[in-house]
Amino acid sequence: MAITDFEKEGSGGGGGVTDVTATAPITSTGGATPDIGITAATILVDGSMSASDKNKLNSIAAGAQPGTVTGVSAVAPITVVASPTSPSVGINQSGAGSDGYLSSVDWNTFNSKGNGDMLASTYDPTGVAADVYDYSNQIGLNQMPSAQITTYTEGGGGAVEIDNYDLSTYNVHYIDPGAHDRDFTGMVAPSAGVQRIVVIINVGTNKKLKFKDNDGDSDAANRMLLADASDFDLNEGASVQFIYNHTTNRWHTYSYY
Repeated sequence: MAITDFEKEGSGGGGGVTDVTATAPITSTGGATPDIGITAATILVDGSMSASDKNKLNSIAAGAQPGTVTGVSAVAPITVVASPTSPSVGINQSGAGSDGYLSSVDWNTFNSKGNGDMLASTYDPTGVAADVYDYSNQIGLNQMPSAQITTYTEGGGGAVEIDNYDLSTYNVHYIDPGAHDRDFTGMVAPSAGVQRIVVIINVGTNKKLKFKDNDGDSDAANRMLLADASDFDLNEGASVQFIYNHTTNRWHTYSYY
């Protein structure tokens, strides 16, 4: 159609825009002089992209997918075998100098340990709970193996007394005073924290072990605090049990038979 024909057939206005509409995300206020815009995009609605969103988009590696692991690190004892997208995460076994998981073998070892605070290498070598090595268990004192029993005979003259008696690792001590009644002033104290109980039995013949209260002939930590602060005699065939107290740093009588 010729321009002259358009002008003839037009209804006026010279063909100008009379109304503008828009399809989302484009917006229009409508009319002959509309304001055209675009809504901002959201997670649910299409729209324009902000500069910050564009920068975020640019920082995503090519080919990345939502939820994709891009890097994993770990703090010991956790381990990671390096692989950006499919790492293998693990944990080392614990050792004497390193943290880690507890193996079933080690768990059984710990689980079989006895209760109480003791020097395991000396006083609990089996690592078995409530066995004959556990001084906190009275049964142990009644089922002592021969390796935990010793006999000592004092062969000195009448003036010789038993001072700072060395218990070693034995729990039951058969002591023979020899040819004379014998003063007994103390026993070597256990290591710090070890709640040790020992049994002393007089196996002499018509001779006494004469226990002395807090007697200075033994070192301070090796002395005994006896009942009523009184000396007592252990006759032939009689026995006495002592327990060490780390608060008083003395031996105390536990029972007497």
